[in-house]
Amino acid sequence: MQVKKLKILVIEDKKENIEAAKKQLAGHDLTIADSFDEAYKILQPKDSYIDRNEDAVDPSEFDVVLTDVMMPRSSDGKHGICLSGKGQQLADEQGDMPYGPILVLHALQAGIKNIGILTSGDHHSDPVILAFDRLKGFKIGEVNFTSTNRMDVPCFADSFEQLNHGYDSERNFQFYRVEDTEVIMTKDEFWVKCKNGEIISVKNWSMLLDQLMSSKEAVEEIEED
Repeated sequence: MQVKKLKILVIEDKKENIEAAKKQLAGHDLTIADSFDEAYKILQPKDSYIDRNEDAVDPSEFDVVLTDVMMPRSSDGKHGICLSGKGQQLADEQGDMPYGPILVLHALQAGIKNIGILTSGDHHSDPVILAFDRLKGFKIGEVNFTSTNRMDVPCFADSFEQLNHGYDSERNFQFYRVEDTEVIMTKDEFWVKCKNGEIISVKNWSMLLDQLMSSKEAVEEIEED
């Protein structure tokens, strides 16, 4: 699906998923936040008592927020927003926490109408991921929300070019094609490169955005702004 250039806030702490977002969403105006604290500051109004960058935009100017679920409180270990020494110690001990849903609420409060949340994990072994089961998304009034799990895509670790799975039914042949090229590799070649770390799995941000903006109402509203 093609929509106009969007102003998107991506909240993600893993470097490979951040690079994947930059690659997949290159046609849009991206702002990246890699922790709860950073995203929290971005989502506060300009007249907030929270220190914000001088050039920070009003959060309501974002067309879309796409967020991970699990993330650290901060990326620099300082946990600077209103935490005492004891609070900072607890944040260190907790490590990654499900801050994503809380940031969804902050985004809604900031007036952002299109929000997607992307989990990544096994719901059989992770109770937080299990809690998202059957939460697919909804549209209420002007708010458009989607949630999904395991929306991953293979890509090259150095260039983040995606690989798309294909199947030739006539020859019973599975293959992987490098995105936007005619370069293909066999299933065996693919798995060897995965084992060697040449191919990694990253979040499919572009598919999440397409799923979020798939409703006619969401697209029309963006184009009217």
